Amino acid sequence: MANTDKVEWILYAANLTTRMRILPVSTGHLYLEMNGAGSGEAKIPLDSEAAGIITSGMFIQNNYRGAERGGFFVENIKKTQVDAGENAGRWMSISGRGALALLDQPIVWNEDTTESTRIFNGMTKAAILIQLLTEAQARGALSTLTWNFTASVDSSSVAWGDSEEYQITVGESILQIAQNFAEVGGFEFSIALSGGGFVLSAYKNGIGTNKSTTVFFRAGTNCLE
Repeated sequence: MANTDKVEWILYAANLTTRMRILPVSTGHLYLEMNGAGSGEAKIPLDSEAAGIITSGMFIQNNYRGAERGGFFVENIKKTQVDAGENAGRWMSISGRGALALLDQPIVWNEDTTESTRIFNGMTKAAILIQLLTEAQARGALSTLTWNFTASVDSSSVAWGDSEEYQITVGESILQIAQNFAEVGGFEFSIALSGGGFVLSAYKNGIGTNKSTTVFFRAGTNCLE
């Protein structure tokens, strides 16, 4: 890889549209998790201009080799203060969960009843998830979320083909429900930042690495396969 293969950490405002800064990151890590939120962390100089504008709820996107690799919400901010003459010791550490943490906020709701469970019959897993997402949006949640699959086909236009009967506990998060679907099989999902919002994708045949061919691993910013 060439020396021009740089990693960029881009700070977005809470509206997910306004690009605030390319962060002067000293060290940064992005932990990607299949069908999970994952997490991220970055460290920037405390005396930098960027450190003065970062607040909880913003989103940090990782770009590598011209492609968006994922990101994380700003949830935890830690400032390390040392004597002013020791500038190398003055840092701001930022960390938080990945974009799928968005689905961990809204819960399964049962309107106007004391029942602790909900029954879904003869529906695809995707149809159940879409219904829960639509209900959450009707309550004012997930205003920045859209999805590119339907009750009948996945994000690659592959037919789901399943017909499920699920009993879901009221109070579980929508992320938990989606993860339960993934554990059963025939359902995997991911999320991406696009156009000032998040787009949720779901797939019948999986999105993991094809292990039938050679898989290459890379580490660092300037290395060889």
